[in-house]
Amino acid sequence: MKKMLNKRKHVLILTLIFSMLFGASMLSLNTPEIIQTSRNNNIKENDEKPKISANHSAIFIDGNADFNQTAFDLNLPGNGNYSDPYIIENYTISVPFDGHGIEIRNTDVYFIIRNVTVSDGRSNYNHGFYFNNVTNGELINNTADNNIAGFLLRNSNNNTFTGNLANNSLHGFRIWYSNNNTLTNNTANGNIEYGIFLDNSNNNSLTDNEVTGNLNGFNLNFSNNNTLTNNSANSNIEYGIYLEESNFNEILGNFIADNGLGGIYEINCVGNYDIPDNIGNLQPFTLISDVVGYDEDGTFTLTWTASQYADSYTLYQNGVIIAGGLTITNYTTTNLALGTYMFYVKAINDYEEKDSNTIEVTVFFSFIIDGNADFNQTAVTQNFNGNGTYGNPYIIENYEILALIGHGIHIQNTDVYFIIRNVTVSDGRSNNYFGFYLENVTNGKLENNTANNNLYGFFLKDSYNNTITNNTANNNLRYGIYLEESNFNEISENIFLNNEIGSIYEESCVGNDISDNISMSLPGTLYSDVVGFDEDGTFTLTWTQNADNYTLYQDNVIMAEGLTITNYTITDLPVGTYVFYVKAINEYEERDSNTIEVTVFFSLFIDGNADFNQTAVVLNLNGNGTYGNPYIIENYEIVASEGHGIHIQNTDVYFIIRNVTVSDGRSNNYFGFYLENVTNGKLENNTANNNLYGFFLK
Repeated sequence: MKKMLNKRKHVLILTLIFSMLFGASMLSLNTPEIIQTSRNNNIKENDEKPKISANHSAIFIDGNADFNQTAFDLNLPGNGNYSDPYIIENYTISVPFDGHGIEIRNTDVYFIIRNVTVSDGRSNYNHGFYFNNVTNGELINNTADNNIAGFLLRNSNNNTFTGNLANNSLHGFRIWYSNNNTLTNNTANGNIEYGIFLDNSNNNSLTDNEVTGNLNGFNLNFSNNNTLTNNSANSNIEYGIYLEESNFNEILGNFIADNGLGGIYEINCVGNYDIPDNIGNLQPFTLISDVVGYDEDGTFTLTWTASQYADSYTLYQNGVIIAGGLTITNYTTTNLALGTYMFYVKAINDYEEKDSNTIEVTVFFSFIIDGNADFNQTAVTQNFNGNGTYGNPYIIENYEILALIGHGIHIQNTDVYFIIRNVTVSDGRSNNYFGFYLENVTNGKLENNTANNNLYGFFLKDSYNNTITNNTANNNLRYGIYLEESNFNEISENIFLNNEIGSIYEESCVGNDISDNISMSLPGTLYSDVVGFDEDGTFTLTWTQNADNYTLYQDNVIMAEGLTITNYTITDLPVGTYVFYVKAINEYEERDSNTIEVTVFFSLFIDGNADFNQTAVVLNLNGNGTYGNPYIIENYEIVASEGHGIHIQNTDVYFIIRNVTVSDGRSNNYFGFYLENVTNGKLENNTANNNLYGFFLK
């Protein structure tokens, strides 16, 4: 027994010695650096793996002793010193009627509050987290929702807020007479007044916070020497950052966008710095050109106003980038081909892109020459071949011209010799410009040119001894060639296609040689001498157009071709609906007319015995209308489009109607078979389909 006691005594002594040695070794490791690392690691571990929050009543602490007692009552981790702060965590608190969610006063113990949610103090004018005369607090990943202030510091210094959320309150964070606090990566959204409010507070650091949808994002009143860097203040009702009588604050690198009245606003402030180095919404900007809509040589300069906060610009032409990374606000385009071009500029920074307006520039080419001297000067400028004499005429060739703001080529008051060839002029039609316009001109020759979609293709006025040959005039609004008081010109071997009024027209002219031209007009119009419906299947189609011959189509099948006249009579078509069109043909092309539809139907209207007898003769009905030999009306298909299918009235002759179908009177309120004041009729094996009434006897 004595040996057992001694043995136990030795074990106890060894245990005590080991514990003392272990404790001493831990104390030797307990340097400030290791304590800080341990503390940070614990916080980080908790951030990554938050515990499930539990409902809890409000917490009120006043003074260090009260904090110690509360820590004991709530079994809080830590002991309140730097290396082992108290930790309040994982609570959900609904703010009571008579207090704040967590209220701490008059303490300098070290503590952490993390993963705590406090809500619904607003209706009772209470705050979420309220610190008065507090230092050494650290709040991490907490949420305050629907309170007066989500987080309120009053006369409190050297506290840290990281990753907290304050929503739907009067103020998100209010820092009031409090200095040297740090707010990092917090969010304050949708608060009635301010997201983060510094009131008579100095030397605070606000970094990487986000404030959105508040009255003002950041509001500084009578607050100096604070630092706001890399925060985001977007979509607030008034300003992103508002400073009133707040001086020597550093406002740097913040993103400030889409705020109602502006990004940063100062009133009665001095010495705030780095304000230009913030990034805001790209501002609207305007693109203009040094040519107004049209340009003759394809070389012009685009200029745009600077968009505030833009780092660079990208220029687009017809939706394709033509220059990127521009840091200047102008760009010169050179030698663009004829055509219409759409331009816009995109302003770019690290946060967004914004487009300018779009402008349109049309590159075109046109000539106006007035007099021999001007012709000679133009020849030098444009480097024409020739010298304007009979043996060596000027040559104007190989141009494509858009007649958008003037006639394509307008030459007047000259008798020099010249040739215009292989030139195309188009699109003067909408502005009433001509393709080629010679006015008081002699000795000109125009060959192998095209005038398309102008008011007139070629217009000669008071012009003599000119030659217009082998040209094409297409789709011009009036005439292909118009000559007014212009004599002894040669107009030959030109092609005229679809000029709306005509091909060639002379007004007060003599002696012009007009020969061997080819004219093709607009598609002709096909019409019928019956309007939509025909009773007997016989009608005449007529069309307008001048061509070599025509082919007539019925339901896309040729029914007559090689026609040299412009009408055709259809006979004895059975009941049905038919579609017709005509194809006009010459050696250059084929053109289709419009399409028309004709419905052949059959109906009978008989009024009285005499009319019945006459109808029987016309339709070659069997019978004579007597009891022993009644009239037979049979084997018809009738479309009741224009009247009742068979309407017989005021008769007592004997008749039989059989194997007759009447349909489609419904849409026009017609009957299939209608007998009115009739005796001795017999209707058998007939069909009445889709009418107002099938059979109606009155």
